[in-house]
Amino acid sequence: MPRAVRVGFLPGIGTRGRMAVPPIDDAAEHSPAAGPTNHPVGKIKPPLWNGLVFTAILLGSIALAIRQAYPGIAVLAVLTVLALVAVFHFALGATDFFGMIFANSVGVYTCLYIVFLSTNFPRAEPAGQQIGYLLPLVGFAAGVLTGRRQLHPLVAHIPRHRATAFKGATLWVGPLAIVAIVSSFLRIPSWTPPSQDLALVASMTVVGVIGFGASRRISVFLIETGAVFRAFFANAVNLMQPAFALLTCYSLVIILFGAAYTIFDQMSVAPNFAILGAAMPMTFPEGLYLSVATLTMVGYGDITPISGVARLFVSIELICGVVLLLFGVEAMLQRGTHSNKRGPDHDQRSQP
Repeated sequence: MPRAVRVGFLPGIGTRGRMAVPPIDDAAEHSPAAGPTNHPVGKIKPPLWNGLVFTAILLGSIALAIRQAYPGIAVLAVLTVLALVAVFHFALGATDFFGMIFANSVGVYTCLYIVFLSTNFPRAEPAGQQIGYLLPLVGFAAGVLTGRRQLHPLVAHIPRHRATAFKGATLWVGPLAIVAIVSSFLRIPSWTPPSQDLALVASMTVVGVIGFGASRRISVFLIETGAVFRAFFANAVNLMQPAFALLTCYSLVIILFGAAYTIFDQMSVAPNFAILGAAMPMTFPEGLYLSVATLTMVGYGDITPISGVARLFVSIELICGVVLLLFGVEAMLQRGTHSNKRGPDHDQRSQP
């Protein structure tokens, strides 16, 4: 008897896109004896608020960073992406992880656009800046909405065409890079503001048209990346216990060495540490700070040991930090491997 095909649902596909993950092998794919599954067949209703909150935090941070130089773009970045995440949620049934990946992609685009704008179009008017920023986003959104019926069959074959999806995703920032290179040779910064506005809008129109044509490939890549992002977070939950144990060990070492630095310095006749270049007695908060900087191997240099015994203490803590890091990483790798072996996919494959 042919083995029944295990069917699941791909995260990111909504009410119209209840698509089955492709079969395990080609023989089972064409087998007429593939039986029904026990997976739920109800509508997928992914949460919206998680994606909106993450989007607001990420784009809000970028907006606060650019609000003085580009206040209009700062407001547009937040409002536009919040609206697009909500639209994609209801139009495609996109998950919160798709919203996070999309928000991050727009965040990258926003940062590149600001660099591109300040370098090649420094005298563009605010209206031209904002129109140029919106054009690629509007083009991508229009392409997704007009082709959403054709998007679901594409998504159903994501596991077989990930390379194609990745190549299509390069069109997300590729046109902007090409326009930036071309415009750098035209000496646009010396043009008048109206001319820079026209050149900026024309350049971003080209990017928007390319984004419209590549919107389905970009969407496939974002949905697939969202699924990988979900798996990453699921695995991160399994690693919380060893990670917390590692942090507990780190905190113990930090407190012990911070106290040792302080006690030793207080019991010595001369200071053992230089703070901002001057030898002076160390307080307990300063000892904790030095312990954290030493254990994490940061070494800012604002507090340094100046006696032989102090250097010995610092060297011992450095070695402890390396050993703890090695043991901690090894423990988390073992935990992740053990969790993967006990996963549902492993159980399904181990059944006769």
